[in-house]
Amino acid sequence: MGTEAEDGVVTRAEDGEKPRRASKLRRKLPKLPKISTRLQEMTPKQKKVAAAAAAAAAGVAVAAAGVAVAKRRRSKTREQIVFHVLPQDDRWEVRGEGAQRATSVHETKREAVAAARQLAREREPSRLVVHRRDGTVQDSIAYGA
Repeated sequence: MGTEAEDGVVTRAEDGEKPRRASKLRRKLPKLPKISTRLQEMTPKQKKVAAAAAAAAAGVAVAAAGVAVAKRRRSKTREQIVFHVLPQDDRWEVRGEGAQRATSVHETKREAVAAARQLAREREPSRLVVHRRDGTVQDSIAYGA
């Protein structure tokens, strides 16, 4: 039984037999730099997903409480969208904050508020700001915060 060193890896092999472990490692070694450059290009979220996938592949179970915490963190880190209900001539419009064009235009304020509430609920976390005819803020409602 002899000891051989290949690519810095010491393996044992029977006399006249090629070391199997070193050959497998040689095939994997060229892939290692690719993996490290991929990790450098990943966002923190992608790194967490990759780590979870690796843990699952290794047979490590992810606790349900940890998943719930991750979901809560994800919703808090998402940027809040703000919708405004604003008067426009004889109508009312729903407009996302910073938008140049209205999302929707309605005949009555009640219709505009109903449409804005639906949008805000669909895009949580969000905030709905309802304005009066003179442009001052009448009400502000947070969704999913």
